[in-house]
Amino acid sequence: MMKNIVLYSLVFLSTSCWSPYIVDLDEKLPKGYFYRGNKSPYISCGNFYDNKDIYPIVMKYKYDERFIIVKQKPKLFYYQSRISERIRRLDSIQNYDNIYSAYAIYDKKADSILKYDPQYRNLFNGEYYYWIIDVNLNLHIGPMSKQNYELKFKEMKIPEKLKV
Repeated sequence: MMKNIVLYSLVFLSTSCWSPYIVDLDEKLPKGYFYRGNKSPYISCGNFYDNKDIYPIVMKYKYDERFIIVKQKPKLFYYQSRISERIRRLDSIQNYDNIYSAYAIYDKKADSILKYDPQYRNLFNGEYYYWIIDVNLNLHIGPMSKQNYELKFKEMKIPEKLKV
């Protein structure tokens, strides 16, 4: 009887403590890139100072030794917070009297970038966007509509097995 109680307790504890976020979903990609598969999956170039990360939410990706192909559903919140964080880390002054006012300044700068920078301006007009990364040339093409992605995919003669 005691054995059964211990066994049931162990089964209950092991299943009730499990969470999909405990599982390591990270994957190394070619040339120092990596996929971070947490609650807000993204692709990183591995270098904080290069602004080449594909922010959440990465819906699907495929790769080989030369190309990384990504389907993304961009979320404004993630872009705002990641760009604000990038600005904060790169800010060499950082001697604000109040940390909360400093964060407000970084958030305003991030909002301005999202509003006026051609790379981001139209990013939230569609539902999904596509990216092609040529790791050999360190070339990032995107965000693109599905139609533009398919044209570029064919133009660059990317293997069909990488289509997302």
